[in-house]
Amino acid sequence: SEVGYNFQPLELAAAFGLEQLKRLEGFIKLRKKNFKELVEFFKDSVFTIPKQREDAVWLAFPLIVKGRYKVVEFLEKHGIQTRPVMAGNILKQPGFSKLKGEYPEADNVMKNALLIGCHQGLTRKQMDYLKSVFKNVLGELRQILPEISKMRWAKKTDFYTLFLVFAKHHSALPLAADARVKAKQTLVKFGEQVNRFVKADDKLKKDLPHRVLDYGAGIRASTDLGSRKRRFEALEAELDDVLKSDSNN
Repeated sequence: SEVGYNFQPLELAAAFGLEQLKRLEGFIKLRKKNFKELVEFFKDSVFTIPKQREDAVWLAFPLIVKGRYKVVEFLEKHGIQTRPVMAGNILKQPGFSKLKGEYPEADNVMKNALLIGCHQGLTRKQMDYLKSVFKNVLGELRQILPEISKMRWAKKTDFYTLFLVFAKHHSALPLAADARVKAKQTLVKFGEQVNRFVKADDKLKKDLPHRVLDYGAGIRASTDLGSRKRRFEALEAELDDVLKSDSNN
């Protein structure tokens, strides 16, 4: 509830620090290399990623995605540790309650950001494994929808909903060939119906399936938690037969 300071100038900590300083240049080089590799990997994905300055040495690699908790659960199940971004909007902390102001970008970081590792201790095997876990979902989506850039699902709000549904059901991946065909048919049809919902007046919307209505209602206020949950549940229900039937094979 109060602003405080945490100084621990212990002799033992200082001794470790002096030894680590001898390896500092190597640490910096490895961290920058790992960070650059992850920027390249995530640059065309559903995640918002940071811009790298030449002189910056990052503690970890931050990702922003609405629905962070499902992504965190997905990664932790695969043995990849995550952390929230420290503080986020620090004015939300009780010690800073007297300071007023609206900072939506800081709020976005606090609600939707997570950290994954990019430190100098990561081995080549660990970096490849981290990327393979994401590829497990992203690669499956590319197999199902190779022309996704021309579809409803290319929109960021829709793509991250699609990603989260497949991430939750990652144990069913990769899908069998016939399941991929069925998944594509389902997603193409559902996406076209959602497009009709967006363009139609209220009278015509009543003729659309209830899951399309639920998903479409979640688009209207796409950033709030309730709307994200509504979209997720509608799409998950639409794909239920595909994902469950394949996981039982």
